[in-house]
Amino acid sequence: MTHRHLTLSNRYCIEELLKLGYSTLQISKKIGYSETTIKKELSRNSIKGKYDADTAQKLYESRRSSNNHKLSDKVKKLIISLMKKKISPELICGRLKHEGIINITHKAIYNFIRRSNLKHLLFFKGRKYNYKKEKASKQGKIKDRVSISDRPDCANDRQELYHFEGDTIIGKDHKGAIVTMVDRASRFTILGKSLDRTANSINRILYRASNSYKILTATFDNGKEFAKHKKLTSKTGIKVFFADAYSPWQRGTNENMNRYVRQFIPKGTDFSNISHQYLRKLQIDLNNRPKKCLNYLTPNEVHFEININIESTI
Repeated sequence: MTHRHLTLSNRYCIEELLKLGYSTLQISKKIGYSETTIKKELSRNSIKGKYDADTAQKLYESRRSSNNHKLSDKVKKLIISLMKKKISPELICGRLKHEGIINITHKAIYNFIRRSNLKHLLFFKGRKYNYKKEKASKQGKIKDRVSISDRPDCANDRQELYHFEGDTIIGKDHKGAIVTMVDRASRFTILGKSLDRTANSINRILYRASNSYKILTATFDNGKEFAKHKKLTSKTGIKVFFADAYSPWQRGTNENMNRYVRQFIPKGTDFSNISHQYLRKLQIDLNNRPKKCLNYLTPNEVHFEININIESTI
């Protein structure tokens, strides 16, 4: 099999063979390219699942030229502004392409960062994130807990909105807490500050959240701060489920969001210095952050089915 780039003629062949019902393996044998090449071609150059040779060629040529694409001052300022919001080059290039602003690779953005001495704007520099460990004292302490195994499929498969994962981030000297709630489908995030971690205080935050946003289910870890889940359900109608002990991956969406929140509110922060206004602004920023898993849409766009210009969020 050859490793040459596909030509326009090759692409016409692929288009016709697809119409005839050929598989990627059959196409690869027919035109003399590896099946991997055919799969990549269909993945990169199909629009809404449909492959058109002329469109595919234009996308290919545009992608090649983007490596030498000079950045305008406007685009440079936009990239810097997004980087300051701790949005990665990969997400930036995906979002800029989505909005039709510029078709650029993340490598080009990294090159711009290097040439402009802006490496300080990069984050997650090779650091690994360790999931927090549940203490043994948490196990078996929550009365009438409902296991995550009983959570409905509509919450499990991420096809329906309003099914959240929840957790708390702890302040300096274990004083105060920030409640984080993340929608499993849209990744829409709700933040709330509590002066302590008592179940009553955490419930008050969740009551306020349910008054502002629709929440059908919530999945928590086994922390004592969620012990009064039955009262939460009684007052709000939210169905509460609990992950298995020592299984943070069962709430991976929430754990990942906590990682982002910690970029703005590092460990050791005195939460008494965190204002509700700051937390509100952080929530807005997080929900205006494009995500690869959402095809570079933002949680706000998915959750509320709206379109946002990325420049308007800066």
